[in-house]
Amino acid sequence: MSPPPVPEDTLGLHELWNPQKNDPGAVIKADLVAVHGLGGDAFTTWTHPDSHFLWLRDQLPTSLQSLRIFTFGYNANLFVNGARGRSFTFAEDLLSQLHDERAGVGHRPLFFAGHSLGGIVIKKALIMARMRSKKYEDILHCTRHIFFFGTPHQGANKTAFVNFLNKLVGGLQLDNSTSAVDELSLWSDSLLDTLASFSEIASNLSFTTFWETKPTKGIQIVEEGSARMNLSTETPVSLSANHKEVCKFRSVDDSNYRSVIRRINAELGKLQDARAIREHEGRFRDMNSLYFEVPFPQNPNFVRRDNIFKRLDEKLGGSSDSIVVLHGLGGVG
Repeated sequence: MSPPPVPEDTLGLHELWNPQKNDPGAVIKADLVAVHGLGGDAFTTWTHPDSHFLWLRDQLPTSLQSLRIFTFGYNANLFVNGARGRSFTFAEDLLSQLHDERAGVGHRPLFFAGHSLGGIVIKKALIMARMRSKKYEDILHCTRHIFFFGTPHQGANKTAFVNFLNKLVGGLQLDNSTSAVDELSLWSDSLLDTLASFSEIASNLSFTTFWETKPTKGIQIVEEGSARMNLSTETPVSLSANHKEVCKFRSVDDSNYRSVIRRINAELGKLQDARAIREHEGRFRDMNSLYFEVPFPQNPNFVRRDNIFKRLDEKLGGSSDSIVVLHGLGGVG
């Protein structure tokens, strides 16, 4: 039987496998959402160009039947040619669609897999989930593990990245002012902001960072030092592939595929570990309790205005969702 055709519209969230479609009583242990990078889409990024093996659809459901599998697509050309901040828009779309899709699943664990820019989109989606916790707290708390494939956490060499994008998008002759180059270049302001915001979440999650060991058309796109996060909850794995091939495999006999499937299976097995579950839930309780704590001592010269503090207590009422604006004449605050 030939595999189902790739849809004409690859944007948005697509379900590749649901154990309960053929067996309504099947147990789903977790949802897995894959997010592509530049130069690809929700399907071709994960498909080997010669064998047409889409491992997320063609083999992963057989190897790990208890996973519900999605792939998410966005218009990466807008990121290459458009305004800055596009990755934030993609993250917002991912979060919104995933929230609707997971309505009614309770606290089912959630895994993400991201290739290159897709990993940045995932990180920004979780940052946004924390910022908008009233609506998206379930996604943040249910996220257990992220598999990064060649994601430039620290950025990429600007010259090498420009050359790569020019070859990728076909003769557009991009320059250093392109939004994609600006946002993903080594230690860019955007990536540093993402790193700082994500660090508040990272201690509560675990990660696998797959990194490329071969150049792409003579260019090393993401160096090992940028692909790794250097966290205690990280499992780094090198794959014998270039940047484009690091997330696509010829067949089940591909050594890279075997490395990836072992990692996914290992993390899926941890979902049954009661101790791991308690630790995961405890970390998020600790994070929530410290979220609004100001890490500075009170100024010894501070003059307290009891009437204002009383009104603040009444307005805030211990709720983290309340907002109070203090205002006054310039120079007296």
